[in-house]
Amino acid sequence: MPELVAELVRLQVAVIAAAGGNNSAFAAKAATADIPIVFTSGADPIKVGLVTSLNRPGSNVTGVSWFNSESLPKRMAILGELVPNIKLAVLLVNPNMPELAGQPEVAQQTAHALGWQLPAVEARSASDIDAAFADAKRQRADAIIVGAGPFFRIHRTQLVVQAARHGIPAIYGNRETVTGGGLISYGNSLPDS
Repeated sequence: MPELVAELVRLQVAVIAAAGGNNSAFAAKAATADIPIVFTSGADPIKVGLVTSLNRPGSNVTGVSWFNSESLPKRMAILGELVPNIKLAVLLVNPNMPELAGQPEVAQQTAHALGWQLPAVEARSASDIDAAFADAKRQRADAIIVGAGPFFRIHRTQLVVQAARHGIPAIYGNRETVTGGGLISYGNSLPDS
């Protein structure tokens, strides 16, 4: 990636769109302090060091963040209202997104406050999703919380099918999954972003 960014700097492009998450944004930021950089990220851009402030990002870097980990407690609270008396919920996460690594910790803190058990299950592939839902059913999970990120948006139809097949209520981080048949979502609007 640094080679691609170096080439863009050499070509003196007008702007660099670093839409590949934090890694592409950091590569662009390291390569130039002059060309404007517009990033997309699922993380808090202040916490990860992309910008110094939301209202005045500073330097040549600005962008869009979905604050995925920060919206997780609200998503869990909504799920708790919809599915009363949750004792065991499963958090489905994709570990291949470094900027979303904070999701399990945030979810565990919220689960503790709600009195839930919340094992985190990693899904890196479509077969992992199938296995996670089957295992949640065997454990008699009351609900599934689907983590954020592009992997789960890509597999949204599979997620909806598995939730219906196993009869497990699930909450998602994007509206597209609900318009495709999912139960409920809470999160940012990708098209608006």
